[in-house]
Amino acid sequence: MNRLALKLKVRAAKHALVAGGVRSALFFCSLLPEKILLGPLASLAGNLLHAAMGKRCRDQLLASFPGMKEDEAHRIARDVGRNFGRLPGELVLARRRGWTFLEKRMETDDSLMHMDEARAAGKGVIVISAHIGNWELMAWWGARHYPEPLAVVGKRIRNPGLNRLVNDLRRMGGLEVIDRDDPPRRMLRHLARPGILGILPDQDVDVLAGEFLEFFGRPAYTSTGPAALSLASGAPMVPGFLIRRGEKFLVRFAPPIFPSRDRPKREEILRLTRAWSAAVEETIRAFPEQWAWFHERWASTPETVARKRKRYLESRKRKAMARQGGKP
Repeated sequence: MNRLALKLKVRAAKHALVAGGVRSALFFCSLLPEKILLGPLASLAGNLLHAAMGKRCRDQLLASFPGMKEDEAHRIARDVGRNFGRLPGELVLARRRGWTFLEKRMETDDSLMHMDEARAAGKGVIVISAHIGNWELMAWWGARHYPEPLAVVGKRIRNPGLNRLVNDLRRMGGLEVIDRDDPPRRMLRHLARPGILGILPDQDVDVLAGEFLEFFGRPAYTSTGPAALSLASGAPMVPGFLIRRGEKFLVRFAPPIFPSRDRPKREEILRLTRAWSAAVEETIRAFPEQWAWFHERWASTPETVARKRKRYLESRKRKAMARQGGKP
């Protein structure tokens, strides 16, 4: 056996071990009562996250909110840990009990009219969300509430077992899963049905097409993919979030952002991208304790983006040629 084959076998064994461990942990947690999952276990997970990532949260909060005092940043960082510490337990309960777990926890307001306005255009809808509150359950609610088919765009997890586990959970909620690396025509076909397409573009994904735009007063590499999809399909973008309110959640939409072909393409894509990014920032400012401040949102530079994007495109080209039976 050559070195490469051995390396692949070892990697596959590690992936299987990790995936099996996660499945076993999920099975064990599924036997626990709700009070334990959302009580002591959620607190433990939140404290562990804060211990590991609390400093990064505080640093990014202080850089994003000039004038914020350190004790406030510390409090918000702890609340971030608490919010994200509840997510695993909530997903376990949703997996175990389905819609029965969610229906009494979901609240709506008159912002639903923004989604209705976008749906009335008949071009499909691109829902722009963020890693705030509980975004996974937001998609479950949408699949239950709207008659249109709902698909979510997600990044493929390198561990195949974990990738299947996450996608199975999403499909349990009535969702179609589209891989981020799939050709854009798959997303365009879904919108043309017409369907609803959920995207979370609030993180620094430096291998995708994007621009450096102001986010909390600092340049952040921002994906232009959602805007390009909106312009190509005619589908409006609607920023939508599931905000935590104690034991319940509020479904909240912002006004739709409609594309226009009256402007030059690049100019319109930038306008659309700035618009959804501003809506995301506004929501984070309103609920800073619920966003993933531990993510390094401002890490990329023009130089790192150029290097990584080149490697990413070369990798995609090799994979495409391999699928077609050619040689890289």
